[in-house]
Amino acid sequence: MSVLRSLLAASLISAIAINSFAEGDKPLMQEGKLMPGKAGLEIPRRSTSVKLNLYSLVSSFAPDISVQHTFKNNMAFQLAVFYRYKSEGSDVSNTVNIIPEYRYYVDDDRTAPSGFYIAPYLQYNYMVNTSRYKINTNYNTEKYVLYGLGVATGYQLVRSSGLTFDVFMGASRLGGKSTFSDSGLSGTPEQKSNRAFIGYFRWGLSAGYSF
Repeated sequence: MSVLRSLLAASLISAIAINSFAEGDKPLMQEGKLMPGKAGLEIPRRSTSVKLNLYSLVSSFAPDISVQHTFKNNMAFQLAVFYRYKSEGSDVSNTVNIIPEYRYYVDDDRTAPSGFYIAPYLQYNYMVNTSRYKINTNYNTEKYVLYGLGVATGYQLVRSSGLTFDVFMGASRLGGKSTFSDSGLSGTPEQKSNRAFIGYFRWGLSAGYSF
């Protein structure tokens, strides 16, 4: 099933890329507060982008939404929020991932929000897993709270129409705490433990609109 999802994601990403570059409009080039558009006309800079991670949506059926604001010709701030609900039999999992990110665009012509960028980021992850047993009368719950630092790199393209594509990949180290409880063991306190910092990867292709 995971292979099928990956193939679907790759096909969707390829179709979007081909359609994007087949359009007649051109990527925006930023100069101060105005950017040249079609036929040499200047239009206001598109400093805010709202995007949806297509890879996450297709492969995990989970929304991953990000909002980016460009505050200088080569600098931007982005906030990404991911949520996934997963149910398998009597097991239920809820995951929330929050990533605030600073982006520095490395192109010499300072074309943010279009161009190559390097992005250090913070990451916060909250996950709750619930499993029922004894004919659904009792259940145990595991909670994870993880946090850490990471860095990503990628390329974002903003068309003069406002259509926006962002492909990225990054790595982080997360650690934190976990708790375990069992409703069938009355009077038993939660079992708490520390989670060692380990590496995590993130990647995707987002599509959206800039204004």
